[in-house]
Amino acid sequence: MPGAVALMVLIVLPALARPAAPDAAMLKPVQEWIAAYNAGTGPLPENIFTRNVVIADEFPPFIWTGISGEHRWATATDHIMKPGQEHVSAGSPRFFERARSGRRVSFVLPAHLWISGRKGRLSERALWLYVLVKTASGWTIAADTWTTTHIAWK
Repeated sequence: MPGAVALMVLIVLPALARPAAPDAAMLKPVQEWIAAYNAGTGPLPENIFTRNVVIADEFPPFIWTGISGEHRWATATDHIMKPGQEHVSAGSPRFFERARSGRRVSFVLPAHLWISGRKGRLSERALWLYVLVKTASGWTIAADTWTTTHIAWK
């Protein structure tokens, strides 16, 4: 029986030591993403992404890859929404998972996007999945997926 207790301690304690949410360093590239997007003054900062980042969104072609893909995504959104006429915010994480290596994490944020236009103000609620990778310079975004859950005109 003592061996079983020791085994339980070896299994349970590392799981208890894992954080239940992303820490400030993990949230930093997401906060930089949001700040740059809301500023509406240019492309998102490249240093917050891995070189092979994958972005998935709800409009064609639906998936963009790499830094050049991020630039194409940003250009596409500028054709849909006028820079400076949209604002995005994110809430507290609803899900968090860390890979065993500790070098990859995934989390889901509730998000809200407002778009001002000729028809009024569009309100879009979504779940925003991020996958981050730990690099020598800190956490960077490897994947960013926007999943709309509700759209309404205000």
